[in-house]
Amino acid sequence: MTAAHPITDPTAALSFLLAGKATFTVRSEKTGEHLTFQVRNWKKAKDGTMHFVSVRTGNDYASIGFIRDRASYYVGKKAELPFDDSRVRGFRYVFEHLCQKNMPPKCEVWHEGQCGKCGRPLTDPDSIARGIGPECIKKMGG
Repeated sequence: MTAAHPITDPTAALSFLLAGKATFTVRSEKTGEHLTFQVRNWKKAKDGTMHFVSVRTGNDYASIGFIRDRASYYVGKKAELPFDDSRVRGFRYVFEHLCQKNMPPKCEVWHEGQCGKCGRPLTDPDSIARGIGPECIKKMGG
């Protein structure tokens, strides 16, 4: 099993997040607390414009909304947590900063050592740094 690794480039972090099978942890440098999220593409949206977002709650994940057109986050009707929940606010904070091509201040974004697109373990140093494997980055046009 590969270890978690920080993603320090905001463009790489956003690409990882929207790759299709991303699991990542956001750690507050201020409090040391962390939240783990999953962002999965909706298979029926072949163009990759719809992603479902969930947050780890103990041993499971709770739906907190969706991303449309790779740039807009919505809570939606099926969200299990309200818009003002601290975990939802945490995701919105990180996502908004990454969309503006900035790493969120006082936060670290860590991937779980697996490709954000296919979920396979990452072994190549460049792939580990961006969170996406060499074959998947080619498919993504990178």
